[in-house]
Amino acid sequence: MFKLNFKIALRNLWKNKGFTLINVGGLAIGLASCMILLLYVAYEWGYDKQFTDYGNTYVIYKNDHVSDRVYTNAWTPGVMAAEIREKISGVKYASRSTYPSSMLITYKRNSYKRQAVHTDPDFLKILDYKFLKGDRNTALKGVNSVILTETLAKTLFGDEDPIGKELKLDNKEPLRV
Repeated sequence: MFKLNFKIALRNLWKNKGFTLINVGGLAIGLASCMILLLYVAYEWGYDKQFTDYGNTYVIYKNDHVSDRVYTNAWTPGVMAAEIREKISGVKYASRSTYPSSMLITYKRNSYKRQAVHTDPDFLKILDYKFLKGDRNTALKGVNSVILTETLAKTLFGDEDPIGKELKLDNKEPLRV
């Protein structure tokens, strides 16, 4: 019975090629759109959930009005973090950070251009990144202290222990790991 119904369906599809093409094409586009939408929603729902207190972590956005256009970004004046901490009750931590920019990082005679962010110690209280070496409580306490990713540490130091070593940022500013 199923075989007969299948043959009849194929004959009808073959007889009406134009409608078949439109229907199958529409179905394919619909399924592809649905899959893309599901992937987007899954990405949005899973964003930054690796941090423990992600439900109470917020980003402040700023609107810049430039010649009849509005530019929205997450970069606010540096003094805003202290003001928020002082004037808004319920705020535990507020951190300042710069936009990631490409900088020259030098150790001994090896130099690499990498993305870097300047930030303050509260950054690590808000976003609890996993540390492979070193102490997260003292990591950014010192002036010009730096935290490296595992990849950059291996690139710069190889198998050496990076803790306590000195780097140069843009061949000027000394940084302590």
